[in-house]
Amino acid sequence: MSDLQCPARIVLLDADVAHTSTEALQAERVAHVYADRGCGALDPATALAAAWEVVVTGLDASPGGLRTALEDLADLHRGETVVVVTHGEVMTALLPTLGWAVEDRAPCAGLVLERDGDGWRNRGRVTARPDGGAAQTA
Repeated sequence: MSDLQCPARIVLLDADVAHTSTEALQAERVAHVYADRGCGALDPATALAAAWEVVVTGLDASPGGLRTALEDLADLHRGETVVVVTHGEVMTALLPTLGWAVEDRAPCAGLVLERDGDGWRNRGRVTARPDGGAAQTA
């Protein structure tokens, strides 16, 4: 049976290429941006938050702790889209904990995830274009 509440939509972005993602995600109604403090994500996250005119909040998430942090964010942001800026290696370490192959991430600038009572779903990638821009793919 499906969850009656709207899923939380979490866009995970690699801090190294997060600056290329504003255009690709402009159709998203981003409610909040989170920056993983452990990987130098605050500057790119702050720039993204300014572009969307939302608040940026620091997040402490080790590679093993990112899933727990995302579970908490999904509960906090039901029916909303939030962006989490972290390091690519942290994203790669997360995938097996969600039951996906590491290949589901490469090559991409980010992942679009949804979570409701039925669990996590991978809704596509945010991929970097050769011209430095980004495009969201499903």
